[in-house]
Amino acid sequence: MLHGSTITPRRHPRSHRTVRNHLYATLPALTSWARTRNSLREVTRDDVLAVLPSGGTDRSEMLSGLRSMFQVLHGRRLVFTNPTARMKVGRARNPYAGVDGRPVLRSLIDAPDPARTACGSLLIFHGLRPHQLRTLHVADIVDGRLHTDGRKILLAPQARAALNGYLAHQERQWPNSGNPHLFINLATAGRLTPVTGKWINFVLGRLRPSTA
Repeated sequence: MLHGSTITPRRHPRSHRTVRNHLYATLPALTSWARTRNSLREVTRDDVLAVLPSGGTDRSEMLSGLRSMFQVLHGRRLVFTNPTARMKVGRARNPYAGVDGRPVLRSLIDAPDPARTACGSLLIFHGLRPHQLRTLHVADIVDGRLHTDGRKILLAPQARAALNGYLAHQERQWPNSGNPHLFINLATAGRLTPVTGKWINFVLGRLRPSTA
């Protein structure tokens, strides 16, 4: 995936970030199969369906990653069949679409949780989705701009202030962490992995009205 291919099946090169995101999404499936399978050649369509989450972003991301992986392996004749063939990924529904930004913005001003403020600001001002938030790196922020998915986004002043506050909090909380991801927590501060989608959803979930 990194270098692409000029022979059949042809593929465009993919970025390190894309490859890494696919691997993170597929790791739960690969870990599960490793307990009962000796080779990915043994994986069937039923095996794929058995490990997929029931729905939402997690299902979409895992199936997308598995499809990409098996397409590469099948194209290089490293597996006999592609068990994800004709399985539709679909688009994951953004659970935060339609959230009224005005009361959210007011609540962010005095939010006691720096992670909530930073995540919420990136979602409201720049429309980042939860799976994008969890895979951002500190190095993706350069000179007041956010580099993500091949784009350079000029950060809104409020978002920039929120990120600076979060990074200062992170430095105080985990000064020796080597995790390159922008958002970390107690479980990931000593690792190199991103936070889970559930953690991001928990933080962003508090942006919804209290009756939700």
